[in-house]
Amino acid sequence: MEGQDQNQDQHQDWGSSCCPSKWKKKRKGKAGSKGHRCPLCSKTFQSAERLKVHQIVHSEERPHICGDCGASFKVLNSLKLHWRIHTGEKPYSCVECGASFSVSSSLKKHQRLHTGEKPYKCDVCGKCFTESSALTVHRRRHMGETPYQCDVCGKGCTTLSELRQHRRQHTGEKPFWCHQCDKRFVTKQSLQNHEVIHSDLKPFICGECGAAFKLAVSLRGHQRVHAGYQCDACGEMFATALIRANHKRSHKWLDMLWRNERLQKLQMMSAGHGVVPGQTGPPAGPGDLAVKREWTES
Repeated sequence: MEGQDQNQDQHQDWGSSCCPSKWKKKRKGKAGSKGHRCPLCSKTFQSAERLKVHQIVHSEERPHICGDCGASFKVLNSLKLHWRIHTGEKPYSCVECGASFSVSSSLKKHQRLHTGEKPYKCDVCGKCFTESSALTVHRRRHMGETPYQCDVCGKGCTTLSELRQHRRQHTGEKPFWCHQCDKRFVTKQSLQNHEVIHSDLKPFICGECGAAFKLAVSLRGHQRVHAGYQCDACGEMFATALIRANHKRSHKWLDMLWRNERLQKLQMMSAGHGVVPGQTGPPAGPGDLAVKREWTES
């Protein structure tokens, strides 16, 4: 019993001298786990080392270079993902339409096209976005912020990626190319839009009629038909107001032909019978008078 009390006393001594200090140290570490804040974007990190790695995002330093096309990246993982462009590897597939992607984040973004989910909403204008980064850039446009400037022409850009794309106009660089036809592109998005041409996939589907399209822009153009630019003469639907206006001209032309034909018939009747002395045409009703008036005034 005495030995048990002695062990308990020793444990209490160890607990009072060691446990609290270690526990406090751990709790302090956890409380300060995000105590390293980036001065540029206010994002916080668990350690100074992680903050240092993050700050490369805000710099122009791009030490990781692709040996095939010369594209450069800030972090090694981005280079590894870029390599999939050259190898054609796309391990992430959409269960809805079969579209495949090289990174999981692209698949998640794509899936929102099927669900219609736009979880990120602008508190200024109410516009919604599928990605938080798109909302961040959108807010900068409200504020007029262009923190990244081109050192060649001085143009201001809202993001580093926008600045890099702009600089390619000066350099002529096209780092993204199609592995099927070797056509090159300035942006990755342009490449992705192009690659759809080589596939049979049509992931953009009209919710009204089920028509499928390869490109989102094609779907938007199609949806205008449902939104409706209708000819009030014949009821035919058109995708744009301009196309409808051109169509309406055909109605005016046909109407004029009909009027001319009607006028010729009236003139033939006037050469026959029922003509009052001094009258240059047949007895006319209200409609015929309107036709004749329009013809004589034209």
